[in-house]
Amino acid sequence: TCFAMCSFWLCSLFGCAGISKNPNGMMGASDIDVYIGGSVIVEGSHFPSAGYWKNGKWTTLCTAHSEVTRLVVSGNDVYACGFYLKDWELGAAGYWKNSKWIELPSAGPEFNCVAKDIAVAGSDVYVVGFRDDGKNSNYGYWRNGTWTALNPLYLMIIR
Repeated sequence: TCFAMCSFWLCSLFGCAGISKNPNGMMGASDIDVYIGGSVIVEGSHFPSAGYWKNGKWTTLCTAHSEVTRLVVSGNDVYACGFYLKDWELGAAGYWKNSKWIELPSAGPEFNCVAKDIAVAGSDVYVVGFRDDGKNSNYGYWRNGTWTALNPLYLMIIR
């Protein structure tokens, strides 16, 4: 038994749902795959575990305290970004590609880091998030694992 932390409407609002179609041309109801990313708390556990539903079937991505914040499907690949807690306070940002964890660089092992959104364009993977440097939370993005901080002026425009 598990309790879903992320309902369908919540995923729709925050964008952690995805739909892909069968690549064989014509698309009918049976050719659509529905993906919903989120977290569940399994009975007997005290923290959420990241994963996603594909057509109603749950796939666990991480059994540590973790969360999927965004899920996209590109071709036959499923990308789910999010984080897991390395200890009770520090988050490690990254994404799962076809259930394999890819951790994104932080400012150091003692600093918090969270991935919030993901996009795939060709062979490039873009992940938006923030990371602490000990003084501030810096918002920015990783392109193929390389961090670029955003100027605070740009943040005001984005919000």
